[in-house]
Amino acid sequence: MSLKDHRKKARNNSKLRYLPAIVAAYLMFLTGCKTSVQIEKLESPNRVKKSPDKIEQPEIQKEEAQKNRYFLHKHIKTTYFYIGEKDSSKSGVIDNGSSAWTSDWVKAYGGIDYPDRRNGYFPAGFIPKENPFYCALPYNDITRNGHKKNIEKIIPWKKEIDRQSNGEFVSYCKNRWIKIIYKGKVCYAQWEDVGPFETDDAGYVFGKSRPKNRRNGGVGLDISPACFKYLGMKDNDYTDWQFVDFKDVPDGPWLKVITISNPCW
Repeated sequence: MSLKDHRKKARNNSKLRYLPAIVAAYLMFLTGCKTSVQIEKLESPNRVKKSPDKIEQPEIQKEEAQKNRYFLHKHIKTTYFYIGEKDSSKSGVIDNGSSAWTSDWVKAYGGIDYPDRRNGYFPAGFIPKENPFYCALPYNDITRNGHKKNIEKIIPWKKEIDRQSNGEFVSYCKNRWIKIIYKGKVCYAQWEDVGPFETDDAGYVFGKSRPKNRRNGGVGLDISPACFKYLGMKDNDYTDWQFVDFKDVPDGPWLKVITISNPCW
């Protein structure tokens, strides 16, 4: 073999010797490219298009569920009453000097809440100790012997109050908030008395039934002079109402004074 042939053979052997290394490097290159593509598919905002509607929908549904936690009672005959009222012909022989939960309601409030003596939405002549935005609904959770039976199945927020009461005797109804709607105007009030007329209409108050009461046009809600004035009501009329949690009560005159007292006889 000539010198020229030996050099040619040596060059060929040298190429073969580096071939495995070249192949391995090529395979690593291919593998690396494939991995980077997968990462890009998973992480690139240009490739992953998440629908904003699908992302926000669970939060929207959660918010709507909170709003709809309590039933909206529609077209309920509504009248007004006031602390200290003694007009038995109007209120059905009920003296509003006391309430279902407070023996001396006038003293607890600070005076008589005359509807024709107002300082804006507040009573004139004194600063109320309790919320002027109050209402009455026809259910009482308390009897002479204590709480009614099975109220944990009737009152949806009973367990929440149990966690906050620290063993004190409480009404699970007193001080609860409601929203009242009249011709597009919205008012908020605290539940501070029982009536009108009925005292055990749980199917209506906590359920979807119509009021049991048939007197005075089937009235199912009494509201205070402050509520009456804020809503722009001139006479007894029909409103919509529903319970609301305190955290959902917006700012307004109903938050100037908040009633927190427990039953007191």
